[in-house]
Amino acid sequence: MKKSNLYIILFLMFTSFLVAKENISVSTLTAVKFNTVCAKCHEGQCSGRLSFDSGAKAAYSHINRYTKTSSDDEVNEFFTILKYMKKECKIFLPNLKYKENYSKKDILPYEIPSKKAYFIPLGILKIGIYTLKINIEKFRQYKVEVISEHFDMLLDKCVISCSQKNDLSYLVKEKANYYLRIQSKDKLIINNIKNF
Repeated sequence: MKKSNLYIILFLMFTSFLVAKENISVSTLTAVKFNTVCAKCHEGQCSGRLSFDSGAKAAYSHINRYTKTSSDDEVNEFFTILKYMKKECKIFLPNLKYKENYSKKDILPYEIPSKKAYFIPLGILKIGIYTLKINIEKFRQYKVEVISEHFDMLLDKCVISCSQKNDLSYLVKEKANYYLRIQSKDKLIINNIKNF
């Protein structure tokens, strides 16, 4: 095979993957719900061999039990994210607009309506030590996780807040795309988050 033909084949394979990913139509809210509720149990189940022939309809009662979803469209979105996660072995979150400093307004797209869970993109982080500063409105107990797009856990900490400002450090050993997952049993209002 000629070298130029090999490059063409590789280019076509790469661009078809990009097109496939871009065709995923899922709301950010559904992805945040999935990554805070569903992914905790399903993130270790990657396999391109899994069958999805039963479709979202068959999974409706399971999805509704955990997410209290009533919309068929949202159930289809959950199922789409699950298929992506299982086939690509990656976290899916659309509209990635990550920042080093998130204001309360910036955080809004990444919270579930109850304000008990957040799933926030941290972006592509280089190797090094990072500090996460979380400023909350009231003293609360909450769980903080920093996780890579391939489900590697860098930080898994329960914070019992005696202060409205909490600093957590973590070590990045591999350059990758990372996310911040925050969960609380009670309503947790976050004023801002800094990651540096």
